[in-house]
Amino acid sequence: MDEAVVFHSFPDSGNDVPRGVGNMIKWIKERDPKVRFGLIENKSGEAIVNFLLSPGVSDDVTLSCPRYMRARDGKGLIALQYDERFSSAKSTASASRCCASVRSMQ
Repeated sequence: MDEAVVFHSFPDSGNDVPRGVGNMIKWIKERDPKVRFGLIENKSGEAIVNFLLSPGVSDDVTLSCPRYMRARDGKGLIALQYDERFSSAKSTASASRCCASVRSMQ
């Protein structure tokens, strides 16, 4: 199992979180039409997307949970992303643990 936490900055994308998240979902679906994802939005304008990606070459699955919000200076979006790669045999338990962790960030 591999884990990663990554910070992204999108200064040129405007500060519209729903639009930014929609663009990301569209981009992912173009690469993997069978992708499954969930979306959590809170009242402060933040959004968390979680999705499972499988490369199709091995039993590994990647669960990605980026949390999008407006940049403090109002110029663009930022995202904190948690990724976890694990074997598909352990996917249910790992996915549940990751999604619970992401929900606690709300």
